[in-house]
Amino acid sequence: MEPLGDVVGLVMINSFSRDSAGRMLEYNNPEISSSELKNLFIQCKDFLLNDGCTKVVVYRANQNLEVCLDQDKTLLLSGNCVADFKRILGSDKNQVNCVPELRLISEGGLITAGYKFLGQFSELVEVLGLKPF
Repeated sequence: MEPLGDVVGLVMINSFSRDSAGRMLEYNNPEISSSELKNLFIQCKDFLLNDGCTKVVVYRANQNLEVCLDQDKTLLLSGNCVADFKRILGSDKNQVNCVPELRLISEGGLITAGYKFLGQFSELVEVLGLKPF
């Protein structure tokens, strides 16, 4: 997240979090401290890596850059200049490797896992000061 700067925007979406009309809710905080967010992500690592229903997007609108960890745990980097991300992820210190221990969650397992982690999602939304939009 370093290339995004000290203050970033955050969007979180969980497929089980819906409004009264059944539409998925997206939660947003346009200004949050990167260091605070990193610390919370470290504390919530189990949730972020094992919940197959939550998508997290960290962005810097004025730089047109974003980092997304989608529901399938695919890391997506987008923007005008992702060279800094490539440098960080490709360095010997931070090299991103395949993690064979990550488990595949079947659709049936996804429903069960989604309900298991929904409380943690709600807590994280509150702690981060995210508002539906």
